Amino acid sequence: MGKLGSVDAIPALLKALEEPDEQIWRSAAEALGNLGKVEAIPGLLKAIEHLDTGTHANWSVAEALGKLGSVEVVPSLLKAIEYPDDLVRRSAAEALGNLRSVEAIPGLLKAIEDPNDQVRWCAAEALENLRNVEAIPGLLKAIKHPDYQVRRSAAEALGNLRSVEAIPGLLKAIKHPNSSVRASAADVLGSLSNVEAISSLFKAIEDSDNQVRRSAAGALGKLGSLEAIPSLLKAIEDSDNQVRRSAADALGKLGSVKAIPALLKMIEHQNSLVREKAVETLGNLGNVEAIPSLLKAIEDPDARVCRSAVEALGKLGRVEAIPALLRAIEDPNTQVRCKAAEALGNLGSAEVIPALLKAIEDPDSLIRASAAEALGKLGSVEAITALIKAIEDRRSFVRRGAVEALEKLGKIEAIPGLRKALEHLDPDVRRNVAAVLASLGSVDAIPSLLKAIEHSDSSVRWKAVSALTRLGSVEAIPGLLKAIEHPDSDVRQGTAIVLGKLGSPLPLTSLWNAQLKEPTDGYHWRAIAAIQSRCKFYNYEIFQSRLEEEKAEISPSVGTTINIGSVGNLNTGDVTVQGHQIGTQNNPAAEPTE
Repeated sequence: MGKLGSVDAIPALLKALEEPDEQIWRSAAEALGNLGKVEAIPGLLKAIEHLDTGTHANWSVAEALGKLGSVEVVPSLLKAIEYPDDLVRRSAAEALGNLRSVEAIPGLLKAIEDPNDQVRWCAAEALENLRNVEAIPGLLKAIKHPDYQVRRSAAEALGNLRSVEAIPGLLKAIKHPNSSVRASAADVLGSLSNVEAISSLFKAIEDSDNQVRRSAAGALGKLGSLEAIPSLLKAIEDSDNQVRRSAADALGKLGSVKAIPALLKMIEHQNSLVREKAVETLGNLGNVEAIPSLLKAIEDPDARVCRSAVEALGKLGRVEAIPALLRAIEDPNTQVRCKAAEALGNLGSAEVIPALLKAIEDPDSLIRASAAEALGKLGSVEAITALIKAIEDRRSFVRRGAVEALEKLGKIEAIPGLRKALEHLDPDVRRNVAAVLASLGSVDAIPSLLKAIEHSDSSVRWKAVSALTRLGSVEAIPGLLKAIEHPDSDVRQGTAIVLGKLGSPLPLTSLWNAQLKEPTDGYHWRAIAAIQSRCKFYNYEIFQSRLEEEKAEISPSVGTTINIGSVGNLNTGDVTVQGHQIGTQNNPAAEPTE
């Protein structure tokens, strides 16, 4: 009943709340919440006021009230947040967070002290969802809570608020005796651009606790101040691996070349996670000075370090990396080969094409997809055959990547293979191939698109219509005139749209003759009207006959005869119209609109 979405269902659902069967009771409450109708509020409030302490199914009532989105329910939910059952309290906290009412703040702050951890977490997340500065005092208190999950949610809430009102309290919290509180405060200060915050973080990065130093390093990276570089360079030498990683990441965000010597030294560190972060950061900095060390890192015994080095070299885009990347694309590790294919595509060198043509046949589908994308970037006709073949890949994302690569190539040599792909079993392939044919912008694609306009798949037909419209070539007209006689009305409609948007007067006579044969088919009329409107001329007899027909709200009968006399030649300025063509009188006052 809840799926029907009608207020008529509310009375029956409210009555179901009185059922002794807990499953029925819960389902009714859920249905009322899904309805989202305020008319259900009185009944739900009544239900929550008479909660049966013998069952925890009552949580569904609290949840339903939260879904209704009305502040009218806040008082009842604040009462429910003190209910004996844990599930009810948790649902009430979640509901209050969804309502985002400041009236809920005192109750949620109280719930943070709940004996049940799930209730505490939901209350903290609810305060985060409120995103209201009035919650700051309570959140500053919550950031000191012994429960890590509560502290984290409170810290995220304060960070999202980005309010300077929180700074005094955070500056106190970063000096708290509890190291976890100091770390949470450092995390939040990283979201606030404040001079006092930077100064406190400089001290925090020297903290005796690893977690605090790590958070401080990350925060300094977020703030983006170059003043932090000396402290971060020092932190790279920290005894804790996680602190070193955090400092390296922060230096990468700051983008300073001053960090390069220390990062090059980190590549030699015994811990692979430290080496990986150093390599990643060097790639982000984009300095060629790092190339020799990155080439050496490709040979690292740890696959993660090797993968990061390959990715970093790809970002740098230097041809000196080609030999090492060609070796990496043969690496036994899938992720390394995948990144190598991507990197080779970024280098723009024809030298790498043979390796990528081999990679597009790799047993791993991720490698095949990456190779297809890389070949598309290189722009070589040598890739066409392999990419056309990849359209038949058993994995859909590889097929999609191959089609996208052919579009990037933009070569008319791909047209024969694309024409065949219009018959692919995958509808996504058919649609995307039609779009690629359009993007080629070549009249050589017209025969394929004219065939596609009669395709059994409507999405392919409309892609072809769009493609022919964008091409805007009169060379498509003969084929379009044939398609407008197609038995499928969708095909006729699409063809009429294309003819109208082409705006050429050439098909007018054929369209008019077709209209006389099939007077009940309005698609010919649409094309005629659109063409004449674009050309700024029309035939008075045709226009008047159509006008009378519309006034009478009937279609012209088969026996209707309209005399179209020969009027000689007429030059409208943009178009010269011969006497045997339709569209010989220029009368803007009575001009039909498209």
